[in-house]
Amino acid sequence: MYFRLSLMLLFLVSLPNRTAAAEITAKLWYKSQFNIIILGPIVGGDDEKFKRLVLSWLGRGLWLGQVMVYSEGGDVAAATAIGRQIRLLKSSTHAPNVDRSRGAIVCDLGPKQNATVVYNIPEAGEGERRCRCESACFLIWAAGTGRFGKVVGIHSPRFADQSWYASLSGRDANNAYQKTIDMAGNYLKEMDVPPSIATKMFAFNSSQMYYLDANELLLMNNYPSYLRELLLARCGQAPGDKLPFAVRKPYEDCADTLYSEVPLQQAKEYLARYRQPN
Repeated sequence: MYFRLSLMLLFLVSLPNRTAAAEITAKLWYKSQFNIIILGPIVGGDDEKFKRLVLSWLGRGLWLGQVMVYSEGGDVAAATAIGRQIRLLKSSTHAPNVDRSRGAIVCDLGPKQNATVVYNIPEAGEGERRCRCESACFLIWAAGTGRFGKVVGIHSPRFADQSWYASLSGRDANNAYQKTIDMAGNYLKEMDVPPSIATKMFAFNSSQMYYLDANELLLMNNYPSYLRELLLARCGQAPGDKLPFAVRKPYEDCADTLYSEVPLQQAKEYLARYRQPN
């Protein structure tokens, strides 16, 4: 019993020595769509915080379009619980992008009509250091129905209490770690992560970090093809982001109507599962 309890409590993805929980906020993105922004390390209880926030916004008749997830990693149990909520809602996820001209990682914190971005410049040690997506962040990002962004780091999980793990015999260490692999592997299968990427995740130990390359990000792009084509048929070609919002608005209105159809139905399922009875 003690062994199982320890396993459950200690299964974490590597984090720097930080205790602050993630900032989890919601913003009205466009008309009836809200997005959620996760910024910072994932800790136990963040899945409950996420759930309460989602319930409060769904209760207003809105739908969750996208989860912007920017985190250096953290508690795997909380991350996978958030991920399963995202998958139920059929929401997309967004990791950071890259501004190569500045050598910066870019995190979008606001809608197009009121754009807010923060930058992380790792080589210079400048900017918002939480602007990244690594370790347990990958587990949340992988849950998206539509996965966007260009900076996603993966590696093997580790136990938070390394002294406890170090004290195990080789046999017990193998049994304990195999359970973590099984837990993580089952979740990745549930989220339709390509086996090649799951294999690569376990190929790098917890002190290393591997960033998905362009081809691997393309493999992870599970945005429904039918929806892209339906958007084109109904709304036409998307106007450029640099055009004034007033020019883009007719397209955005059309897209908002289309994108909301499935999430609004999923919102009902989410409310039925997670909302507490009065």
